[in-house]
Amino acid sequence: NIFLFLSYCNIAVFFQFPSYLQYKLGINPEWIGIVISVYSLTGLIIRPLISAVITPLNAKKIIIFSSIAVVLSLILYSFTINITGIIIVRIFHGLAYVVLGTGIMSAIVASVPPDQSGKAFGIIGIITILPFAVLPPLLKPLTSKFSFVSILIYFGLLLLIGTFLILFL
Repeated sequence: NIFLFLSYCNIAVFFQFPSYLQYKLGINPEWIGIVISVYSLTGLIIRPLISAVITPLNAKKIIIFSSIAVVLSLILYSFTINITGIIIVRIFHGLAYVVLGTGIMSAIVASVPPDQSGKAFGIIGIITILPFAVLPPLLKPLTSKFSFVSILIYFGLLLLIGTFLILFL
């Protein structure tokens, strides 16, 4: 549950992303919507392709490798200074996160008894929405003290710690 929470925190921190794109990178506001949507469009294309190959049997390995890829993508934002680079990082980030999310759900589905599925997915729903309720109000004060990419890397490190803990499950 903590790992699921941390993985969704890595999406919720992007509420400050439009501001970062416009004011730190100088990206034309007309392009910001496209830059943001590339992440989700990647998921729409990739998820149907990967869903058939991610199973409860390989979910743990998929989760570990895709978590590392998500953390790498978060770090890559700090080295990307133009729109082309940001779009490439967004595609990589979207791919890594969709694989991670599919792996997590595959592992959860396999571990939940059928008669507890409603309860389990109710809890999952709360865990996945909680970062979007908690983080946005904290981001403005955080970005006044730390750079946006520093915050991304911090949350990436938290995810990496969670990934390390998964190795022992």
